[in-house]
Amino acid sequence: MNKTIKEQSEPTRTQPAQWKTCAKWAVQAWVISGIYLFWTGHVPFASRLGLGFFTLGPVAAAAVFGGALVLAERVTASILARSASAPSTTFAILVASWSTLLVIADMIGVFLTARWAFHALA
Repeated sequence: MNKTIKEQSEPTRTQPAQWKTCAKWAVQAWVISGIYLFWTGHVPFASRLGLGFFTLGPVAAAAVFGGALVLAERVTASILARSASAPSTTFAILVASWSTLLVIADMIGVFLTARWAFHALA
């Protein structure tokens, strides 16, 4: 059954798959950022700093940045669905581009927060 763009993009009460995907992106960005920071900072992974950074950090990143990305995607989808009168190629490109920019901005935020946490704890 084909749904309209508005029906597809309207947020539902719970979308666990979307939250899991956004949380995975945030955790992966945190871990990759941590590996880079520990490697270039010449700090051993097997330390209290490493233990805290790689156990508490991903949980916090998933909750904060994953949740923020889900919220941003839902708000954007809702706004775009209301503003689109008919599906078009331009609209599809706009949605895809905006979604990509949201993910990139979220990953930059994760890296900057990981860097701040690393330097604050080191």
